[in-house]
Amino acid sequence: MRALRESRRATYLAFAEAHERYLDLLSTTLIPLSRIERFPSQREEWIEKAHKRWNQALKYRQNEIQKIRAVLYLDATRPVAEAALEVTMRFALLSNATRRTIEALKSQGLDTGPITPPRPGYIDRLTEDGLDPETPA
Repeated sequence: MRALRESRRATYLAFAEAHERYLDLLSTTLIPLSRIERFPSQREEWIEKAHKRWNQALKYRQNEIQKIRAVLYLDATRPVAEAALEVTMRFALLSNATRRTIEALKSQGLDTGPITPPRPGYIDRLTEDGLDPETPA
């Protein structure tokens, strides 16, 4: 039991740390976005910086977050796995809101990378929280 508990603790900690890093990456997008109105002469530069930072966060989410989430699903109890899905869903909403903001400022869509099929119920949960399934992600 102790070995199982320690293994789970390590997995949960890695999941939390990876998500904290992702949130830090995504939040750096807000810095250039907040400067657009303050420095209108540098508008395009700030939009590009925001886009670059959002793209870095997206790549981290698609790589590191996906890996640790797969490990967590193997190691976690059902309630923890369900909570992890909830966290992942919330982070996807944050990323999509940021993407839509940048797209509106650039007046063009952004590349979101390869499309992978979501887990069952994932789209339903996102839809409940305001994601429009008709709008491309």
